[in-house]
Amino acid sequence: MQISYNRLNQGAFLVFIQNIIYFMYLYTRSYIFLIVFFLLMIPLFFLVEFKRKYLNYYFFGLILFILFLLVSVFSQEYPFWISWYNLLYGGAALLAAYFFVNSEKGLLYSKISFFCYSAFLSYFIMKLGGDGEAYNEILEGSSRNYLSAISIFLTINIYIQLLFRAKYILLYPAIINFILCLLLFGRSGIALSLLILFFVIYIRSVKIFLAFFILSIIVVFYYLGSIIFYLDEKTNFAIGLESERSIFRKEYMRGIFDSYDFLIGRKIYNCCAYIQSFGNPHNSFIMGHLRYGILHTFFSIFLILFVLYKKDIIMLFFLIIIYSRYFLDQLGLFAFFDFALFSLIFVSILGRDKPVGRKFL
Repeated sequence: MQISYNRLNQGAFLVFIQNIIYFMYLYTRSYIFLIVFFLLMIPLFFLVEFKRKYLNYYFFGLILFILFLLVSVFSQEYPFWISWYNLLYGGAALLAAYFFVNSEKGLLYSKISFFCYSAFLSYFIMKLGGDGEAYNEILEGSSRNYLSAISIFLTINIYIQLLFRAKYILLYPAIINFILCLLLFGRSGIALSLLILFFVIYIRSVKIFLAFFILSIIVVFYYLGSIIFYLDEKTNFAIGLESERSIFRKEYMRGIFDSYDFLIGRKIYNCCAYIQSFGNPHNSFIMGHLRYGILHTFFSIFLILFVLYKKDIIMLFFLIIIYSRYFLDQLGLFAFFDFALFSLIFVSILGRDKPVGRKFL
């Protein structure tokens, strides 16, 4: 058993290193970091402990992987090698989730990854001094919404690891995440991080939740003018909840059932002038459909149905948060930060302790 734990802990440490290297790639866009990131998948694969009782899951995963490889050949928008490259990210995320969930130190490295990223964001927030537009330049080719999304995924990953191990729920990851998302000024980041904070407080203690909720109402009424000014000046709430993303979705869905585009994905040039002008549909599910067709849509729905079947309300809540973020940007299915989603699926497969009461949370 000690040997087993050593192997898994070594894997978890390599995943943490892989996290740092991937952050460096996002920050510098140097392909040296990206190559090292993918090369680390080789030792990680050989550290996996395959168990006979999960043979059906391995077989299902292999068949699914082959199907994704095959259907990507029919994509009208992307050459198959780009879709295969994208699947590599999914493989890296799957390995990361495996070691986070199964290793003794998975929770520790999940926390360290979160703290490293929080320190990274805090540095730039202080350096740039509240300039929302400047935050869009922190990661080359990414936006402040992408920054807040990473924070949300890392936060959710911590709670998934805590719940799997039946550890006492910690409030500070949700609090730090909310503060960071608030300071980044993104609408989706603020809304989803606030939902996570309220939910975490609720499962920690109903009494604390009620006290926090009442206090929040008092604070909102007392500082209503300042809050409205902040939302109006610093965030995009001033323009409402509609955005170009809504136009992208409507444009992509218009006439999709009139041809075989529904099965194999569309050609942006033929259907979606607005998306073409922006160069990105800002939706993980649309991007997945472009690359893998209806198989990607079925897979996304299957994951929801699987978690519903497991009847784990807490995991379902976190899945909805993850999918909500995927719905607003090209962030997952497949990307490295899918490890939060795949950790959730692993926990749903393995099950977790659910004693009566809230103390176990």
